[in-house]
Amino acid sequence: YQRMKLLGGLSVMAAVVGTVAGIAVLWAGMGSRGLFAAHVAVDASFVIITAALIWRRIVRFWPRFDPAMMKGLLLAGLPFLVAFLLGFMDSKVDILMLSLVKGPMDPNLAIGYYGPAHTILMAAMLLPKSLNQVLVPVVSQKIYVDQAAVREIVEKATKFVILTVSFPIILLTTLFSEPIVAILLGSQYGPTAQAL
Repeated sequence: YQRMKLLGGLSVMAAVVGTVAGIAVLWAGMGSRGLFAAHVAVDASFVIITAALIWRRIVRFWPRFDPAMMKGLLLAGLPFLVAFLLGFMDSKVDILMLSLVKGPMDPNLAIGYYGPAHTILMAAMLLPKSLNQVLVPVVSQKIYVDQAAVREIVEKATKFVILTVSFPIILLTTLFSEPIVAILLGSQYGPTAQAL
């Protein structure tokens, strides 16, 4: 569990860099292709960095192909694949619904306005996600030793997130969505404020 701090830190850093790159690409007017390219570049870079750090600091290994082991790994990994796919679908179901529901504007245009609002909210939720990743090693270390301490850590973290992140985000996006969109994305994304 101790070595998860390094990987957790890398994961947080990747999320920060990806979010900043996404906002910069949108601000530069590069559109969805630029956004996609930026996220692919950031994700690929952090996969390479993570693999190198794992190899250097945690486990030195030389990849080899063992069919029996691969079969066992694939079977053991199926529940994780299902969980990943369900999580991915859950995070994208809103886009699917926007594409299917007929509203006052073209579904493709609605998705185009919704996407940047979603990116802004995901950037704002970076702190709670980062806090979650940082707490995993601490909680896993203490869960069987001191459950009262784990309960206290989780309660404090939850109160912190609600008071310093969630409530201000709700307040700001409710009262100042139009100025936020204008500052971050430009006036051409005006209808995005409704989605924010």
